[in-house]
Amino acid sequence: MTPSSGRPATSGNAVLAQSETDIPLVRRAVRVSQQVAVGLCVLAAGTLGTVGWMYGLGFYDDRADQHAALTREDLVYGFRPGSPNIIRDRGPVEYALAVMPEDATFEVVTGPSWRPSWRTHLSDHLEADFLALHLFPRRLVDEGGDWIFCFACEPSVERQMRTLSREGELLFGARER
Repeated sequence: MTPSSGRPATSGNAVLAQSETDIPLVRRAVRVSQQVAVGLCVLAAGTLGTVGWMYGLGFYDDRADQHAALTREDLVYGFRPGSPNIIRDRGPVEYALAVMPEDATFEVVTGPSWRPSWRTHLSDHLEADFLALHLFPRRLVDEGGDWIFCFACEPSVERQMRTLSREGELLFGARER
């Protein structure tokens, strides 16, 4: 002890010994701060992942709700806002599904006045393509089908068939043999 300060006298070796004992404490403090930083990163990533997952489920749930709200006609005929209605008059198509046998053949005839407002150069046979898919396994033929769908028919075509269903400009009937 030094008489003037009341503190113990330390030599340079004692100070060095004191700093050597502090090194493990510093290393431990650095290691703990690193572990805390990693834990916070994992927590942030988990939170963001959970929020993103919940948002994603909500997005798909909204689409599922919209799909579930569609009627059978919406699903079959594509009646959605902004989409063209390929077959506006669907009564004859539904009647055809009920009465046509599965091995039947049919043809689609369009009269000269049949021009939907949405018609483009790419959609010349859109009605026939739709009916071929919708009435499958019944076969679409170019001529001589047992059944006829006629859009905006001319009287000459109407005389060749027995009309079974008519709605708007669409006729469905059996060919007179």
